[in-house]
Amino acid sequence: SALLLNGTVVAAHTGYVYNGVFYYLMPSYHPEFEKYSPGRVLMYYLLRECFTRGLRVFDFGLGNEPYKFDWTDTQCRLTTFVEPSLMGRLFRVIFALRSQVRDLVKKAGIGKSA
Repeated sequence: SALLLNGTVVAAHTGYVYNGVFYYLMPSYHPEFEKYSPGRVLMYYLLRECFTRGLRVFDFGLGNEPYKFDWTDTQCRLTTFVEPSLMGRLFRVIFALRSQVRDLVKKAGIGKSA
């Protein structure tokens, strides 16, 4: 989306809609027009369009920028979950066994020269 003034892009946004949620991802604006807050104006239009279409959530994305709290008092805590592949799990087991064997060898004093 873009906000134009006499054919000049003064603000732009790249995001997407998925499963009833509008994801506000990459807003930007032309620095020459900064004092007029074109990014905020475009965001107002995007919010209006979001709710006109009946979307249930406008996701502002990561960060605690103050302008986001002008529109909501709700935050979602994010987490990351990584499911290793079969090879990744195998590597983790081998690495753990190797560490245990190394510890046992040190405790037993094996491999030390007199």
